[in-house]
Amino acid sequence: MSWLRPVPTTGPVDEPLVRTVAGLILLVIGGVGAILAWTSPTGGLAGLWVTLALHVVPGAVLGLYYRLRGTSLALATVFGSAAILVLVSLPMAWFGWWHVRPVATLLLIATASFGAVFATSDLRGINRQAPTEVASRIRHWTFGPGGLATIGFSLVLAAARRGMPLQWGAFVSAGPIAWLGLILIVVAVVWAFAGGGGLGWAALALGTVVQAVQAASYSLPTVQVAARHVGVAELIADTGHVTPATDIYQAWSGLFASAAFVRDAAGFDDLLLYATVWGAVSAGMMILAVRALAGHFHTDERAWAAALVFGLASSLNTTFFAPQMFGFVGALVAIVLMLRIGREGSNDRLLRDGIVVVSIAVAVTHQLSPYLAFLAVCVLTVTRVIKSWTAGLLLIVPALLFAFLNRGVLGPFISHRDLGQFLENLRPPTHAASTALDPSLANRITFYVPAVALVVIGLAALIVLIRNRNRQIVALVLAAGSPVALFLGSSYGNEGIFRVALFALPWLSILAAYLLPEQGRRFWTLRLYPLRTAAVLALSLVQVIGCTGMDYSRVVRPTNVAAIRWIETNVPQGSMVFMLGTDLSEPVFVTGRLLPYISRETLFKNTDIPAYPTTTGAAYDPGADLAVLTNAWASQPATHRYVLATDSMRIFDERYGQQLASDQQRLEAQLASTTASWKIVYDGPGARVYEFLGVVP
Repeated sequence: MSWLRPVPTTGPVDEPLVRTVAGLILLVIGGVGAILAWTSPTGGLAGLWVTLALHVVPGAVLGLYYRLRGTSLALATVFGSAAILVLVSLPMAWFGWWHVRPVATLLLIATASFGAVFATSDLRGINRQAPTEVASRIRHWTFGPGGLATIGFSLVLAAARRGMPLQWGAFVSAGPIAWLGLILIVVAVVWAFAGGGGLGWAALALGTVVQAVQAASYSLPTVQVAARHVGVAELIADTGHVTPATDIYQAWSGLFASAAFVRDAAGFDDLLLYATVWGAVSAGMMILAVRALAGHFHTDERAWAAALVFGLASSLNTTFFAPQMFGFVGALVAIVLMLRIGREGSNDRLLRDGIVVVSIAVAVTHQLSPYLAFLAVCVLTVTRVIKSWTAGLLLIVPALLFAFLNRGVLGPFISHRDLGQFLENLRPPTHAASTALDPSLANRITFYVPAVALVVIGLAALIVLIRNRNRQIVALVLAAGSPVALFLGSSYGNEGIFRVALFALPWLSILAAYLLPEQGRRFWTLRLYPLRTAAVLALSLVQVIGCTGMDYSRVVRPTNVAAIRWIETNVPQGSMVFMLGTDLSEPVFVTGRLLPYISRETLFKNTDIPAYPTTTGAAYDPGADLAVLTNAWASQPATHRYVLATDSMRIFDERYGQQLASDQQRLEAQLASTTASWKIVYDGPGARVYEFLGVVP
């Protein structure tokens, strides 16, 4: 039974008391979770317990086995558990062997049993002073920055305004109590950087509080495309298998299969709330991954500074239930393991095995992450920051093999016309806008403020390069620039610029941390050092603006979910669903059924007709606009035609400069009054569905 003993390491080992207590906690969580999973919970508290157990116990046990601690143990707990769920669930869905409850039960029994081993293996090593020392640390944490950050975090969540999104987003809607909580967390962070303790938790609290208040406020994802991801997961849960040849979502369905696995094990009938919480948790998971990466180049304080800069400045890529989030974290974890190969005291074989496992989980989940990460690995290998010449192959080969297996669905996403079109591929996505409107002030502030923050961080990295051009700095600069190579071959649906920014930001943040003073200076000893406090507060405001500024138009609304579910449940095959405006505001495909949803932008693409009216207000003629739309709708080949109109569609179109909300309201009123051509078949709060009767007015 020697294989049950923890792997010996030469690094620091957790206190035996802490490991024993952790093992007992995991034994209880996993054991109770296994019992509940076997007895078929139907959501509720039992389902929540099973969900928690599946997302904590497997990874935490793995971390304890390898004697990880601190950030590494936390990262192993959240990402390790997620990766294990992907590797367990996807083969089940791939081969159509969907027996979730027995597998979930066995998984929790096995991992909980390891928890029992760890709980007993270190009992003899506990000394009499250990409980006193641990109690002292807990007391120091409670009455220091850790406790203050917890109070602030709790205040923000308590102040969250439940309900539909309002004009200026979740944080403004939450009111002064939420702002007080945010200030307390900021104070906790700057205090922790001055040596007050609890730095990791304070930084995580600040980096995730905005996503947490959004989750508490809406209980629905903050990005509409998350609904499509939920739909794929729902389809896997309902059918028990994936059909990779259908589309790219089902081909790279690792995350979706794991969500379906959790849904069936926990007995929930709706994954939207799960997706909401997953999106908030992924923000913390990304910060932990950047902290682990930065720890290779910096001391603990500077590494947390780099992670915090990343977490607060990355709002151009909002965190939500998406394979991209998983792929990004997994790619960084693989790079962290590569950086440790060849170091003194490292177990290189164990590290390589870990890279292979992580790389497979990433390869089956996200199409792009392995390649962007591989570009950075190539740079780090050539500059000898990564010691192993072959480590990068462990990351890229699984991705290439999986892409080859699914090459049939890649056609629409790969084009020879993109090759070498650097400037064209660089362009961000554009929306067909009215010539009479500009994007709203809220729109511009939401995107420009984080963009300016990225520029400032990039300038800081440039200053570091100018001051110090040693091999490590040059390697980091090249790693930050390596994702730009994507533009030589693809635009990634004109969203490549956001993915490049995401994969460049960790390296830029690590570089920016070199500008911080050396330890022992007043910057690190003065509790509320003015510059440090101002910088943390400014970045916190950047995150609030970038994450919540477009809540009013971007957050999924329950009324829209109900309308889409009605459509996808009731309209017959061969139907087309048209929009009065954009489809980007709607949680389409939330059930997994693929229907043609046609927005104005799609309807008039490659025609001489403007996608949106060129007049507004008194000059706008809703009757003429409806006539143009009806003729276009009637010309589309379909057995039945429906039109979806929602309040959030109006808001979205106005904020993006496409059509005034008041004009779209008049357009819908014109449609509703044309009873010879249209009848309303669904009328819910905030959303209506009209059926075309075949008469063109």
